[in-house]
Amino acid sequence: MDGILISFGELFIKSKPVQELFKRRLNNNIDFALNKQKIKHTITISHDRLYIKTQDKNALNIIKDIPGISTISPTYFLETKSLNKVIEFVEKKYTEWIEQTETFAIRARHDNTIKLGSQEIAKSIGDVIDRKANLSKPDKEIFVEIRSRGTYIYFETIKGIGGLPVGCSGQLLSLMSGGIDSPVSSYLMLKRGCNLDYIHFHSVPGTNDVSIIKSKDLCKILLKYQPKNKLYIVPFYKIQMEIKMKTPLEERIVLYRRFMLRIAEQLAQKEKYKALVTGEALAQVSSQTIDNMCAIQEAVSIPVLRPLVGYNKEEIVDLAKQIDTYETSIIPQGDCCTLFTPKHPTTKANLEKVKELEKELDIDALIKDAIGKMEIIEFK
Repeated sequence: MDGILISFGELFIKSKPVQELFKRRLNNNIDFALNKQKIKHTITISHDRLYIKTQDKNALNIIKDIPGISTISPTYFLETKSLNKVIEFVEKKYTEWIEQTETFAIRARHDNTIKLGSQEIAKSIGDVIDRKANLSKPDKEIFVEIRSRGTYIYFETIKGIGGLPVGCSGQLLSLMSGGIDSPVSSYLMLKRGCNLDYIHFHSVPGTNDVSIIKSKDLCKILLKYQPKNKLYIVPFYKIQMEIKMKTPLEERIVLYRRFMLRIAEQLAQKEKYKALVTGEALAQVSSQTIDNMCAIQEAVSIPVLRPLVGYNKEEIVDLAKQIDTYETSIIPQGDCCTLFTPKHPTTKANLEKVKELEKELDIDALIKDAIGKMEIIEFK
């Protein structure tokens, strides 16, 4: 292996200036990730490919998790676009690639600097391989791409996670509970090119600190998909005690969530986050009915994005396992949102009633106190 060849996927539905911007962002994200692991490399960007020169196979495991990459191929690279030299190289090497009993097919591509057609290139290369050809179901495929700066030869195409490079779609603040849903919703927004920081609300000393520890660990896991992130840890117990003392049981979860969004909105306004992200899925729990979600969102004017709104729980769990957050998320914790709440909270919050209840609370003072005691941790 001389290096790794990368294709971009949906980048090509963008305009040319946006493509160039996104390519540079992807280049920077890959460069950051490989430097972090001290992997020697150089990166070259062409029209529709990105080539990473490295012989360190560990680079593959790092690159496959970077958003914005459609496919990844460990590749040989020849600094020539001469078909004769490509044929000479294949003739020397093919016995290492194809067993005597195996069939093969050449899949050729080229850019507009090459006058020959792809089928003619494939036939010319295949003629020097003393093995049986099978174009429909070969045992071994050899991909040959002849480009203006040289020729790439590879044997597999590994699927990347796709999407857009992180940093292309703005900076968002994601509510991180420590459970299964919020890391998955965050991952989906990272895939869409957003850069995320996270905010966690805890109920210490009313609960243990496990949710804090889990949120830190989840932020570290999500570093596979983004260069760096930040976690805001907000004490919420005092607010919950005020709500407990001054409001009835049934509306408490809605009141909790309205306070959380207000605090997150104030932080977003200060730190220039464009929107909030939550792990809500419609009707999954009582606070996520459409009536309650509307009543909760009314507390803020900032956009609230819900990537999981149409997912069922099985789909969310499958994604959590895929992105390696599931095992951390299922560790038992003291849940901030269920503290001092009934077994059967309201599923149809009355907004006017909720607003009347909030008149009993000093909202501004409670928010100011919570933000003043907030802890900030950076991960990279």
